[in-house]
Amino acid sequence: MSTHTVTVTLTVEVANSAVLSVIPGVNAAGADERAQLQAAADAGLRELQSIGGRYGLKVSNASATVA
Repeated sequence: MSTHTVTVTLTVEVANSAVLSVIPGVNAAGADERAQLQAAADAGLRELQSIGGRYGLKVSNASATVA
């Protein structure tokens, strides 16, 4: 089985802060928007692992850094 590295670049803006605030780890007291986006990105990457499985892919070592 082959392993490949896939590089993805995303531009993200908060479209609905109410939805953002219900993601686990996002609603930390005093968290700034960058910290909220980091928590949301981390949660999304955890979901990516299960989504990839639907297409026969095993996603591992996924990470994101919000700048």
